[in-house]
Amino acid sequence: MTDPVTYFWIAVSVIILVVDLWAIISVFRSDKADVTKAMWALMLLALPVVGLAIWAAMVGLTTSGRRRRHGVAQVRVRSRVGVTPARTTGV
Repeated sequence: MTDPVTYFWIAVSVIILVVDLWAIISVFRSDKADVTKAMWALMLLALPVVGLAIWAAMVGLTTSGRRRRHGVAQVRVRSRVGVTPARTTGV
């Protein structure tokens, strides 16, 4: 192989490794059962690319509702914080 091609595949491998490790850490930080965490970690280790794609799809499906609710809560808190000082100062 030529040097640029070798460096390209090394970079791709490092990126996949870093993202895979991030996914494994996220799995162990989740509030799922220990058996579920172990199965996800094994799948991510055995099938780094395919397992990562499946994990990302499943996480996207299960947390999309939580993210939406959390975003709404943040907007409400920010609007209250912004409105309260204006009312108390009379401006």
